[in-house]
Amino acid sequence: LITPALLEGWSHLGWTSTQLGVAAAIELAGLAAGSLSGLYWQTRWRWRQVALPALVVGIAANAACMAVKDYTGVRLLRALAGVSGGLLTALYSAVLANSRSPGRIIAVTTFIQIGVEAAIMFSTASLFESLGSSGLFILMAGLFAVLLPFLSWLPPAWPSVPAAIQQAQGTRGSPRGYLLLLSFIPFIVVQAGVYTFLGEFGRVAANLSVDVTLRAIGTSVVLSSLGSVAAYALNDRIGLRLPIGGAILLMSAMLLGMTLGSRSAAWFVFYIS
Repeated sequence: LITPALLEGWSHLGWTSTQLGVAAAIELAGLAAGSLSGLYWQTRWRWRQVALPALVVGIAANAACMAVKDYTGVRLLRALAGVSGGLLTALYSAVLANSRSPGRIIAVTTFIQIGVEAAIMFSTASLFESLGSSGLFILMAGLFAVLLPFLSWLPPAWPSVPAAIQQAQGTRGSPRGYLLLLSFIPFIVVQAGVYTFLGEFGRVAANLSVDVTLRAIGTSVVLSSLGSVAAYALNDRIGLRLPIGGAILLMSAMLLGMTLGSRSAAWFVFYIS
């Protein structure tokens, strides 16, 4: 979510847009691989044995990015950071799946994520000014480190209640379940691709400076929290197809607006909101 700020932090290294995109994509690929691995270990391994190494690797990989500046080294470290983040994503997804009201709790956690993202976007310019790109990596390592004291709160493993395991296995084996997961792929690919280069969109489509672009993204993030509020309020009352279809339509409208519509700072904020 904070990739636009990350790319701005690397801008002084003289990499091409393609190299920046590849570095971001490698981290996303690691995130995907780490979370996908949960299909195997979520119901088999002890969760704290997954969480602790993932947090340590996430801290180390982000901290090392403060010193490593060569392209190969950065790609390797971002891949490690992505895998560790993916493991944690699979972990908290498993915890939420076994909660009493997963839909509403996911809405709350998404709202919190959006708040953290907005805070980072708004503070990025000050971080760069005082600490350079290292400031962002310190912050990212800190986000992993702050979770360490809460490991004891983590359930030890997937609940041994037969009904819960049966429900999980039934979801995995259902063709409709797989079709639902596949429907997310185009949405996530477009979202990740566009979001990674929102900074570039801001410069090209609206002639905004780096600082103004990041603050505009931060503003849009605050407005996007309304989606989480709506998800909490509606919960499962409108099913799954309508929210997924609506999100894809909104994403398509945003792309058309930014590429073909009016170009100004106000319109840029409106489109990405």
